[in-house]
Parts: sequence; C-alpha cells; structure tokens
Amino acid sequence: MIDIVIPTMVHCDTGGLKYSITQAMSSEHVSKIIIIDNSGESKFSKELDFHPDTGGRDKLIIRTMENNIYVNPAWNLGVSLCSSPNVLIMNDDIFCHHKVYDQVNRVMNQLNVGICSVTTKSCRSVDDYLKYIDDFEDLIKTISTFEHPDKKKSGWFFCVKKKIWKDIPSELKIFYGDDLIFERTKHLGYESKNIVSCTIGHMGSSTVTSKTSGLRPTIHKTLMEEHVPYQRAKKKYWEK
Repeated sequence: MIDIVIPTMVHCDTGGLKYSITQAMSSEHVSKIIIIDNSGESKFSKELDFHPDTGGRDKLIIRTMENNIYVNPAWNLGVSLCSSPNVLIMNDDIFCHHKVYDQVNRVMNQLNVGICSVTTKSCRSVDDYLKYIDDFEDLIKTISTFEHPDKKKSGWFFCVKKKIWKDIPSELKIFYGDDLIFERTKHLGYESKNIVSCTIGHMGSSTVTSKTSGLRPTIHKTLMEEHVPYQRAKKKYWEK
C-alpha cells in the first residue's frame, strides 16, 4: 500500500492537484493522502472543494500550518503521519492517473527496490495529460534511475520505502532533501527505479514561476546557504 504526501502553498493552478487526489481516492492501492497546507491561510480547504460523496474521501488528511514550514520539514511531517510500507512524495502541480499509483505500488512491493519515480511529461492541463493515458502499458517496464537518459532524480514525484526514510536535517528547509533520500537509498543497497510504462504530467515549478518570480534572488541565496549544511550532513544521513 501507498500513503501520499503533498506539501502545498496552493499557488499554482489547482487542476492537477484536484485530478491527482481524485484519482488517488479511487485507487485501491492508496491508503492515505496527506496534505500539508503551507499557505498559512487554510487555502487548500477553502479553494479545493471535494464533494462529500467522492469515493475515498476518508483517505484525505489535511494538516494546516500556521506559517510556511517549507518543503523538507513538510515532507518530514507528512511521513511521520504515514502508516503504509511505501510513501509517495509528490508536488502539488502533478497530474497522476490511478493506473500510475497501481504500477508504483507493484514496483515498490519488490524487496530490492527502495525508491522509484515515473516518466514525466510537461503538461498544462488535465486535457493535455489525458492524451498520454492511452499509451499506458499493463506490463510494467522500469529502468535504473541512475541510468535514466538525463541522469536526473525526480524530486517532484518519488516513492520510497518508509522503513528507510530518515528525517531530513532541520537546517535544510527547501533544497537537497531529494538528493539525500536518493543517495541514502543507494548507500543502503536498494535499487532505484524509474517506471517508463506509464506517465505523469508536471506543470513544472509553477509555484515559483507564477507567484514568486520576484523571490528568485532569495531562492538562489537559500540554495547557496543550504549547500554547506548539506555537504556536512550527507554522509551521516546515508548511514543506517
């Protein structure tokens, strides 16, 4: 089973978030959907209206923060609320069909797999994403994450075994959390997989580009500030 953790500022278009949550509600492999509302204004509950009769609504858990606690602390909090063997960390600007959750669950049930991601396409709307669904294959195909053509991790969508999760150090608020968990998985001897038989859609850095473009100098400064504690913490983080 999978528990899903989604931090959000509710800054980007909510079409993808509504779609992905509704699809997760209908998946028999998803146990909980944990929303960490970082807006400080209860925006998730105010702006996203899920009908009471929506199947699986009892899966939805919302934690509203008084202030923005930032990405990595939100991941830590979300994982602490999870009880399933596998935890899916997901951005709020992702389009994800229920078949994707099913394939992720099957891959993560392999004992040797510690973390997996899914092939990503750039999408701007649900209709844009739906054109990829007919191409989904029932037979799961994966490649090693570190053999992926662009050699990149998927920090916007990855599923990890809960038993190997380790809280991201408190000095790291925004950056390097995905680097740490992917490297920890590798150092513990687990495989990292990327599923290529299905697709997720990604609006792509919508929170930054649509609402906080004026904060780019601050974001760059934070990236630089967190680099030193990341370098200092990573070897200890990789340990069992």
